[in-house]
Amino acid sequence: MDTVGAAMRNVQEPDAGAPHALLRISTDGYTWVQPGRACESAANSRGGIAVSANSIYIGARNLKDQVRGVSGEAPKGLASGEIRVSAGEPHVLAYTVGWQRGDWQYSCHAARSFVPVEGAHYQMVTLSDAATRTCGVAVTRLLPTPAVVETTEAPQCAAS
Repeated sequence: MDTVGAAMRNVQEPDAGAPHALLRISTDGYTWVQPGRACESAANSRGGIAVSANSIYIGARNLKDQVRGVSGEAPKGLASGEIRVSAGEPHVLAYTVGWQRGDWQYSCHAARSFVPVEGAHYQMVTLSDAATRTCGVAVTRLLPTPAVVETTEAPQCAAS
């Protein structure tokens, strides 16, 4: 499957009774979550679109405004939604944003990986700077102890 295929489905959340953590995603662009791998692949059948800041989106249902009980308030000015993520396995958090300057279109893509801990609450925030055409993903643990989460670069998976 290609990126269009990945955008046609939502990320698969574990059942509420399965070991999981909660993740709030706050963004100004498009986000995808890919469970089970530390590399990025649109072919990941469990992965898909999560939260989109764009109200006009053809494909999977936008999870914007979905609430799962993450502690605290979402950042103002960004589209936010909450999902369950499987504990103990890597998840790729991917982000794409675009800008227009005059007749030129620019885009930026970032993908990071981390392993959620059972029962924890996380906040993912996407960061972008149109002037420098850069973007990134930051993850903070909200509960049980607030801390910045160390993520790793999530390269494209090798073709199989």
